[in-house]
Amino acid sequence: MVSAPPVLVNTSPDVVVRNEGDDVDLFCEASATPPATLTWLKDGRKLADTSGHVTVAGSHVTLRGVERSDAGVYSCTFKNVAGAVSHLIKLVVHGSTHPTAQHRIYTDLITVSTTECAVRDWSKPRRTGSLYPVRRGRDQSHSVEMLR
Repeated sequence: MVSAPPVLVNTSPDVVVRNEGDDVDLFCEASATPPATLTWLKDGRKLADTSGHVTVAGSHVTLRGVERSDAGVYSCTFKNVAGAVSHLIKLVVHGSTHPTAQHRIYTDLITVSTTECAVRDWSKPRRTGSLYPVRRGRDQSHSVEMLR
């Protein structure tokens, strides 16, 4: 019997970009004689099924509702007695484009505060009870607080 090392015939692109919540199908196909065994890794660790979120089915890995933690380098390696071949796929997961509940509440509060009060001076308060802007966190968002 003649042996031939695995040769990749069809693969996912080298870089796959998805948004949080999207489904992703990664794939690698190879031909070899005798048939090659296939191993999937993520960031150098063996990839396993995880309760419907990640499904490994032969030449395909399906991720349902990707999260940022799913981002990384996935590799498929085909190996037989004549040799081995691998393919790397970098999965990039962008954050959600949908506003979170906290963001909607913050926006609603800002809308209410800008429609219910008029701010004439953004300088430091001259006496107790006046309004001034307060910076919060690294996102440089602003809010208005009443001092007592």
